[in-house]
Amino acid sequence: MTYTVQRPETLVSLGVRIGMPYWKLIEADPKLAARNPYVGETITLPAKDAMLTLPVVMNKRIVISIGEQHLWVYQEGELIQDHVISTGMANSPTMPGIFQVQSHFENAYASNWDLWMPHFLGIYEAVPGFENGIHGLPLLSNGVRLWGSVLGQPASYGCIILDLEAAEELYHWAEDGVVVEILR
Repeated sequence: MTYTVQRPETLVSLGVRIGMPYWKLIEADPKLAARNPYVGETITLPAKDAMLTLPVVMNKRIVISIGEQHLWVYQEGELIQDHVISTGMANSPTMPGIFQVQSHFENAYASNWDLWMPHFLGIYEAVPGFENGIHGLPLLSNGVRLWGSVLGQPASYGCIILDLEAAEELYHWAEDGVVVEILR
């Protein structure tokens, strides 16, 4: 699929608009590796399912609304969980798009921020080697639990944050391959 750039955009802003990390745009159109696209340029876009790299788990789906700060869990087409969440702040936004649960870590460590993320479900690489995901309220190495009082507002560095009980339940329910749809 091709796209003609309509306004000045960076790879990051274009990726956010179409729901694809910037590095996937470069994979689809290698000439963009050294620069941003320019107005009027026709570029090749990745397929809409480019982030679905695992076999899809049928009859299970996670839907996240950035605008509503909400997460819904569906099984066999029926709503089974409904949670208030926090997504990424403006300077570190959560990427909208169609993704999948890619990994499970009981307690993942983010060295950039020196925090632990309980019941981490990795869903996409924001940059190669750096996975954003869904997890419980993070814990700083000094023992301070973050963001419990701000669920329902953007607060994270790009991940989707749930309360601890909801994160643990989702962690055990969602195997790798479950589709995660993130809406604006």
